[in-house]
Amino acid sequence: MLDRDWRLVYVNEQAQRLWRRDREAVLGRVVWDAFPGLGETAIGVGFMQARGTQRVVSLVAWYEPLRGWFSLRMSPLRDGLLVSFHDVTELKRTQEELEQLSSEQASLHRIADVIARQRPNDELFELVAREAARLQRVESAAVVRWVGGERFEVVGYWTALALRVPGFHTGAILSTPAAFGHALATDAPEVVRAGDPGFGRQLHRAGRRALLHAPIAVDGVPWGALVLTSDRHDAFDGVALERHARFADLLAVAITNAEARARLMRLASTDSLTGLANHRVFHERLREEIAATEPGGPLAVAVLGLDRFRDVNDMYGHLAGDAVLAAVGDRLAGVVEADQFVARIGGDEFGMVLPGHSALRAHAAAERAQEAISSRPFGPDQVSLSASVGIADLATAGHGDLLFACADGALFWAKLHGRDMICRFQPALMDELSPADRAEAVVRGKTLAGITALARAIDAKDPTTRKHSERVAWLSELLARECGWHERRIRALHEAALAHDVGKIGIPDDILLHDGRLTDAQYDLIKTHAGLGAEIVEGVLTAEQVEWVRSHHERPDGTGYPRGLTGEQIPDGAALLAVADVLDVMTVSRPYSRPIPLGEAVDEIERLVGAQFLPEPVAALRRLHACGALREWDVEGR
Repeated sequence: MLDRDWRLVYVNEQAQRLWRRDREAVLGRVVWDAFPGLGETAIGVGFMQARGTQRVVSLVAWYEPLRGWFSLRMSPLRDGLLVSFHDVTELKRTQEELEQLSSEQASLHRIADVIARQRPNDELFELVAREAARLQRVESAAVVRWVGGERFEVVGYWTALALRVPGFHTGAILSTPAAFGHALATDAPEVVRAGDPGFGRQLHRAGRRALLHAPIAVDGVPWGALVLTSDRHDAFDGVALERHARFADLLAVAITNAEARARLMRLASTDSLTGLANHRVFHERLREEIAATEPGGPLAVAVLGLDRFRDVNDMYGHLAGDAVLAAVGDRLAGVVEADQFVARIGGDEFGMVLPGHSALRAHAAAERAQEAISSRPFGPDQVSLSASVGIADLATAGHGDLLFACADGALFWAKLHGRDMICRFQPALMDELSPADRAEAVVRGKTLAGITALARAIDAKDPTTRKHSERVAWLSELLARECGWHERRIRALHEAALAHDVGKIGIPDDILLHDGRLTDAQYDLIKTHAGLGAEIVEGVLTAEQVEWVRSHHERPDGTGYPRGLTGEQIPDGAALLAVADVLDVMTVSRPYSRPIPLGEAVDEIERLVGAQFLPEPVAALRRLHACGALREWDVEGR
């Protein structure tokens, strides 16, 4: 009992025995003096609260000088305070043991649940590390897998954020023979403390005071270890060793099941010929990426088909064809980037899921895939192959369920219009590729494919003009769309652009590839190619498309060819083609000129508005350049 001045005025015998102090030594003394430090504890705060509020205060608190837990009741009196208390240390310890056992069972249940749901190993290993560290009330834990010799890989890791150890993370390779090798050899948990011989010195240098590791064996073969570290030298008693061993045993069962499941999954998800993912996994991955991407967000699909692969089987046999497919798989696997996914989805078709990719970036990925296939022959038979690619992105397809179908339709269009090309899906394709129009498109496409192949052959005569017609077709599309053209006319312009230089077939190579200034007679011969090209495509393209091909060298000032048209006499498609053609020529190296930077090329074209170019296509070109859509023609970025 305390008086109003906080002096002890009564102490019963039970309190005297508990304190192990003669009550005469404390009676009459101020309680804060008799029990130094009491005022800073929860008990002292309780005293103050009871006196200040004149209300009963009850609490359970730890009192360090007596090394025990106490349940206290503080009742205000008119002239002081009555305090009753009980030693509940044993009860508290029993309660903590029950809570610890309950926590351990809950942790084991969570781990078992992850095992039963067949979650990925990295998720399982991280969960085990986290649960083990929390149960042992230590700062970090890891699951390490023995990879041979003296090397271990960290496959699961958890730590308090403030205690990250440099170089120690999931995926890290450790060369620490003394750390875990003994655990593998003894098949029993072991504690190492800072300062112990061997690894104890390394532990001390790492700033840790104690380490507990338990071996993990799978089917009787050493697999790795479960490791905990603490900044307390006295951490990890016998109970901790027993608990740690239970975790390691459960983890061994999980790893055994997971590795067996992984072997079955590899067989079920891998194309046996190429080693790539198969059709089922491709579509599962695509569905996952669609679900993870906002509507209209950056996600693209590319479908790649080998051109005329049937000829390989017919000429060299199916075994040779299989060898080529396997080699194609290797080459594609070698060019995909970390955020891309490639699979074999059919006999000679491959699919790429491209998360975070716009149509422009997807086009670059498709070009790398094409180049990997066509860059060098396959096998002892020196089989040369090309590939066609269809691309669709979520923004254009409009809905994730249509994404693959749109890319597949674009591949069909690429095959139909000459092969060895990349087609990006546009809504106008849906009309052309509908069942009602497909038969007519096939017949017309075969003829156009021949013309496109002829134009490509002309481009290929000079290495610097390779794929010139395809780049002009792509840029013409961009310009037409920027000018607000309807998708069907944009497709028509793309076709005309692919064939815009086909008339050069009638120009002798010594003039076509001349690297100096042409004579007037030679230039007059060059000028015939536009009219000749129009005659070649007539009957295959529409009348409007034919006029675009014929007029793409006409100029507003009347000095163009072949007819000297002026101003509004020049068809709009021809005006767009003219700008696209000249920009590609200016930014690509030619024997008679050096490439110039994209910005300078745009400035020069703009300077020639009214003389060589109409205003609207040039204004569209300037807008495309300003928004960064012309990187393909940026010579400084190549």
